[in-house]
Formats: sequence, structure tokens, C-alpha cells
Amino acid sequence: MKKNLNNERSAAINALAKWRRSGIFPDRLLASGNSMAMEITYGAIRNLSALDFVLAKFLRKSPGVLPYATLCAGAWQLIFAKNIPAYAAISETVNAAKEIGAGPIGLINAVLRNIVRNREAILNDLNGAPTAIRLSHPEEIVKRWERAFGVDKTLSICEADNAIPSTTAIPLPFTDGARALSLCEEWNAASISARIVDSPCGTETIEIPHGIAIERLPGYEDGQFIIQDPATLLSLSFLSPRNGETILDACAAPGGKAMQIAASVGANGKVFAFDAVEERLNRLRENALRTGLSNIEIRQADATSSTLAGLLPSSQLDAILADVPCSNSGVFRRRPDARWRWDAKETARLAELQLAILSNLAALKPKRIVYSTCSIDPEEDDSVVEKFLATPTGVCYRLEKSTTLLPSMSSDGAYAALLVLE
Repeated sequence: MKKNLNNERSAAINALAKWRRSGIFPDRLLASGNSMAMEITYGAIRNLSALDFVLAKFLRKSPGVLPYATLCAGAWQLIFAKNIPAYAAISETVNAAKEIGAGPIGLINAVLRNIVRNREAILNDLNGAPTAIRLSHPEEIVKRWERAFGVDKTLSICEADNAIPSTTAIPLPFTDGARALSLCEEWNAASISARIVDSPCGTETIEIPHGIAIERLPGYEDGQFIIQDPATLLSLSFLSPRNGETILDACAAPGGKAMQIAASVGANGKVFAFDAVEERLNRLRENALRTGLSNIEIRQADATSSTLAGLLPSSQLDAILADVPCSNSGVFRRRPDARWRWDAKETARLAELQLAILSNLAALKPKRIVYSTCSIDPEEDDSVVEKFLATPTGVCYRLEKSTTLLPSMSSDGAYAALLVLE
């Protein structure tokens, strides 16, 4: 067992170091099944500013990327992990450092032991540190959220971002509460501790424990459910796909929403699932095959292209879902690395792209458009919709409703706006 634990910690240290050097998403650097490696890696990234704050007390200068990654992995275990004894965290982390050549071993061992000795004082210092340090978010985005949502809500958002997200299964279609209840009962009968949880739009979802092999759950192979965060249902509830409708999901990958739409419109309906990047469509195709949904047409297509109309039927579309590329500020708890890539200039660039996508899709004159993001930044949300409505295009839409769902302990953040053709 000891060797396996060392391997898990070695994998976490290497993933942290590679992420520091290249910015590659941590989930692409860790093999499936490395649960402790994933826990340490994501825990260290979620708490990066706090760890930097702590380690600065014991380091005169940076020891290098790999040693620093080792110290972050060890310090996270000592300060934030609730189920790892201090002696194990130190000894196993030092042993892992030896295995991968992450020296200087003496320095790593000394710093980790000093953290244990001074843990109470460290926690007191952290509790008094500014929000951006204590809850590990870029200072600029904390200030931005405080202006938009106020101090108290910003604190709640940051705390939610640092919580480990739950795994949620949602029946196909998402409105099928009877199927959710049936699946939950079946899983509990199989000694899987599932429970029904209401989503932000009121439909039933199924929360399942971490570490469950999703593909082995009853109902997976025959496509009775998909894994989605409850926040994804906000845009789907606004879209309200109906039996027999023809709907375009214009930025469809990885495909969870497209599957829900296809299940909702039924065999008499049609879903066009487009995405600009071909490789992102692979998972969508896999899900369509597993769920047996034959009413969905998947292809590479750019939502900003003037040739989009040629890929669609000549008759009027009932609806379009424009779930546009965004800064991911609503999903920092699920993608903690994204908070460290957030940039105000990039957010402004994304807002321009989002407006271009929305304007191009409106030219297709669907009866309704749902504009949505997984961002909570007003610049990408309400501001884009307001600019669209204020720009003369020859096509007139009115805003029916819009909602910003802030991240919580049970859901990611999201935004959705329903636009109806006049």
C-alpha cells in the first residue's frame, strides 16, 4: 500500500509541476483511478494563494518548479486535508520526492515539519488574510465580484469554489422525474448511496458519491442518464424544448445539453449539434451512440460563420441554444485551474465573440433563442444581451427573462437569457 500511496503523491507532484510550466489542464495529466493524486492536485490548485502565503514564511527564494510543487502537495495535506495524518503526509511526500528526484530533500522535509510545528499560528494568519489569499482567487476577480455582487455574496462564491463538487446524474430527458426516482431507488438497492436533489429549475437530479464508476451504474449503457451539473439545467429550462421541435445547439460540445434537447423533442423532433472544433465533438458522438438518440445531427460548424444557414433546413427553427464560449468563472469549483487563467482582457475579447455569435444566430430568425454561459461575469452575460438588443439588425427580439445563478455548495454558476422573436 505504501508504494501505491507514494505513486499517487508522485503523480500529483508531477501534475502540479507540469501545470505550472505549461498550463495543461490537470485532468489531462492524471490517469483515471488516481483518486488521491486527483485530490491532492486539485486541492493544491484550489488553495494556491493560501499555499503561496504559507510557504513564503519558510522559503527565502523559490527552490524551483518541481521542489515547489512538492511543497505545495505536502503543505496542502498538512493544512487542508482532513483525512491524512501529519506524519503520513510528511513521510510519504518526502519519499515521493526522492522517487522522482524532486530534491532538495532536506529543505522539503524541514519546511513540511515547520508547517506542522506552526500550524495553529499559520491558520490564524490565514484567517486574517485578505479574501483573495485566504480563499485563493485572483485579487482582480475578487474586486470585480465585490462590485457586481457585494462582499457577502463574493465570500459565498469563493467558499463554494473551494468546495469539492458533487457528482450529479440527470435523467434523459431532464424533466423525467419518475426516471430519476426509479434510478435512485435502483442504485440504493445496489448499495450505492444516491439521493434525489432538486435542481435550480426544480427538476429532480441524483447526487452520487465520489469514486463511483459511472459506466457501471445501472442505466448507463442504455442511456437513461448523463452526468451533468445541476446548473446546466438553467438554460435547458429556459429553452423548454418541446416534442417535435427543430432546435440548433450552436456550440454543442461536449454535448450534455444537446443530448437533453434530443431526448426532449423526441423522435418527431430534430436537433442540430454544431461546434467549431472537430475534436470536441468526439464525446458528443459517443454520448449520442450510447443513448441511442438518432434524431441528432452532429457536425463541425462555426457559430460566427455566414454559411451556417446552408447547413440547416429552409424552414424556420423553433429555437437555438447559444451556450457560448466563456471565461468559465461560474465553474471554478469544478475547474480550479481556470481561475488562474482568468484575465480581464480575455474576458473583454470573449464578450465581443459572444456578441458576434448571438448576432449571427439571430439572423437565422428562430422563434426563440437562449443565450447562456457558464460565467457569472456581467460583462459576458447581461451586458452582451443588452448590446445585442440595442443594436439594429433588422430582426427584432425581446428579452423574456434572464437569470444569473451564483455558485453554491450544490451547484456551479451559470447565466441564461430567453429571447423571443417579435
